[in-house]
Amino acid sequence: MRSRWGAVVVVGVALAALAGVASCDGRTAVAPDPPGPLPSGVAPEAVTRWAWFPADRTPRPVVLLDEVPLSSGFSDGPAQEAFRHGRYLLMTQEPLPQAPAKTVTVTLPGQPAVLLPVLGAQEAFVALGNVKPGNAASGAAEPTGVVRITAVTFGSAMFRTDRGDASLPAWVFTVEGSGGPVLWPALAADGYVQASTKVQAPPLGPATARGSTVTIQLEAPEPACPGQPEHRYEPVVVESPRVVAIGLRAVVSGTAPGPANGSCGHVALLRTAEYEMRLAAPLGARLLVGADGTPIQVNQVY
Repeated sequence: MRSRWGAVVVVGVALAALAGVASCDGRTAVAPDPPGPLPSGVAPEAVTRWAWFPADRTPRPVVLLDEVPLSSGFSDGPAQEAFRHGRYLLMTQEPLPQAPAKTVTVTLPGQPAVLLPVLGAQEAFVALGNVKPGNAASGAAEPTGVVRITAVTFGSAMFRTDRGDASLPAWVFTVEGSGGPVLWPALAADGYVQASTKVQAPPLGPATARGSTVTIQLEAPEPACPGQPEHRYEPVVVESPRVVAIGLRAVVSGTAPGPANGSCGHVALLRTAEYEMRLAAPLGARLLVGADGTPIQVNQVY
């Protein structure tokens, strides 16, 4: 598979024997056919959907994993619906404040500090109004309520990024009916990338990158019922100059001992194991994504 950014490398490596037994966590239920990894290990679109990502740009844009704006929620339904549909009313009589500077220093965990362009308060206010819920029905009527903004200040807030949680500059909108402000990142459009947070398959993450190795906690196979095929999960890596996609591929490793039993089921526990993904080159500034293209948080990059 190729893209306009160059050849894509596919690498499959064996499961690393780290920490031995898989861990379990979750609620108990009976599931006769538990979900597993994608048949190919990585969906083809996992890489192609990020073909535009500017991994070679200096400075590299911040990749936000949070959906913005941030909010602690509202005390009544109409206000919450107004928030979801980007309906705001500016109550302050004063002009919106100016940013303290045209650029701001941003430091992500384990990364050198960089200067990024700042977004103005007016632009942030307009961006708030452009937010619409992704699940809104076509032609559905918008709510009639509004979120009343009583003050706007320049500050900072913690955001989840693909390189760890970080304090980023933010426009702080004090609002009525909420236990906290509404927050919008005070970074210009070319200073950050808004990444989808919808997870359709593992990764579970976060990951650690050391040189050409990525270590991550992912799904482990369910124990097979007697007489049924046993599986092991092998890591799969798909690389381009801009993105690295990782996933798992199920491989039949044998047959579970004992006679087949039609009443055998599985306890619906989330089983995980630690895997080592071998890359063709160090991760560097490239984006790390899961089997479906969802960005993965990398807490440390060495």
